[in-house]
Amino acid sequence: MIEPIVYKVIIPALAALATGFAGWFYGRRRKKAEADSLVIKNMQNIIEMWQRTALDFNKQYTAISGEMKELREENLKLRKEVDKLMREVSTLKRDNSKLKKELDCISKHQEK
Repeated sequence: MIEPIVYKVIIPALAALATGFAGWFYGRRRKKAEADSLVIKNMQNIIEMWQRTALDFNKQYTAISGEMKELREENLKLRKEVDKLMREVSTLKRDNSKLKKELDCISKHQEK
């Protein structure tokens, strides 16, 4: 009497439990492997994004650095030009002052 119960109930129940446990055990490992794979893929995407960002920053830095060099050269050129013009203005002011004195002197002589 026990034999038919063992064959009909207990063995199929144990087989179902064993199958369920094996499915859960290997499914858990597969899910962990999939999660690890997803983490690796995300890390690769992040690395690629940072590499692109770094390259963009490098290009921008190179462009800005070139522009800055050009602006410094232009600034130096303009400073030299301003210095030259300031010297010229100073010379013209001296000449103007001399000419005013001469004009005053001539005007005084003409009035006499």
